[in-house]
Amino acid sequence: MSEYQRFVSYLYEYHKDIKGENRGFVKVDSRDRRCQITLRISAFSLPDGASADIYGFLRQPGGISGIFLGRLPAANGCVYGSIQVDPENLGDSGTSLRQLGGMIFFTDNGKTYATQWDDSPILPSSFTQKTADTEPLPSAPPETALPTDAAGPQELHIASSDTEAPAPREDPRQKQWPKILETWESFSPFGDDDIEDCVKITPGDFPALQRMGWCISPNQFLLYGYYNYRHLLLGRTKSSCILGVPGIYSAREQFMAELFGYSHFKPSRANLGENARFGYWYRTIA
Repeated sequence: MSEYQRFVSYLYEYHKDIKGENRGFVKVDSRDRRCQITLRISAFSLPDGASADIYGFLRQPGGISGIFLGRLPAANGCVYGSIQVDPENLGDSGTSLRQLGGMIFFTDNGKTYATQWDDSPILPSSFTQKTADTEPLPSAPPETALPTDAAGPQELHIASSDTEAPAPREDPRQKQWPKILETWESFSPFGDDDIEDCVKITPGDFPALQRMGWCISPNQFLLYGYYNYRHLLLGRTKSSCILGVPGIYSAREQFMAELFGYSHFKPSRANLGENARFGYWYRTIA
């Protein structure tokens, strides 16, 4: 029986060799020589019918060597789906899941996304596709892996990197905010100004927002929060715009939020009980 591995890792958009914003996640679930890799990439510039090529990569002297694992189509501004692979023989290459340093994705419109499971930076410009006669180098297993079924969602560790991202640029949609404030109900759920000018929206507002250039689409987690609290949050920081889903901070809800890209939680000033932490799971709107 092969070892059990289960972990989630954030993936980021790369501009040449510079790491940019978080654009989604990769979830790996491997057991008994069956491995399911689920990924979600927020790629609003990718048209429906286009696709993303999926590679696992090995660290090699002078760069990274990729093993082609499959391809997933884009729809509604994102790439989302699962592929099945043999964790002991990825892409018939003789390479195992344990040897990978991470994954890298190339879309039809020239975008690059990647995630790493080790502490070394990713340089997409050094990528080469692994050929049959390339010997894989040994690599440590991902530090994020959970070794047994006994580990619950509260032990899930999200892989990240200390590599600094480029300085944030102002989102041009910030200029639309006066119209946003005129159209939707304003409210102030937080006790500071980290996220400001918040308005309440619903999924029924998405078509109007899309006509204004906002690429927002519903998903299971978003609808779950909306049906429980009857609103969503649209707000802005000093450099970006965010979409928030109301909820209670818990290990179970954190696990679901991160699967759908809502990787941040900000508590609200509202008090729902001594042990409850009501607030908003949020993500940057790409």
